[in-house]
Amino acid sequence: MIHELEEVITDNYADINLDNKFEFLVCARILGYQPKLLERINDEAVGSVSAEGMFLIDRQNNNPQAKNTSFEKSEHRNILFLLSQTPYQPLTQRG
Repeated sequence: MIHELEEVITDNYADINLDNKFEFLVCARILGYQPKLLERINDEAVGSVSAEGMFLIDRQNNNPQAKNTSFEKSEHRNILFLLSQTPYQPLTQRG
């Protein structure tokens, strides 16, 4: 499924918002999958830093979430970015 999703994103890259791309990266990280799109999405993130501060806004595609340009409204996107860049460490079952 993750391979199919990567193909959909690749084929429609300019029309998929940054939140969805980060969600894909988070899923790939959880599955231990190294996506071919990683560098492309990370490059888009570098070009999406807000002029108002060090947080990401969605502005480099045909389907941006334009209403989410303030720090407060960009929280979901920025948390997804952090998750997509952090090694996945599942909780172990206790007890």
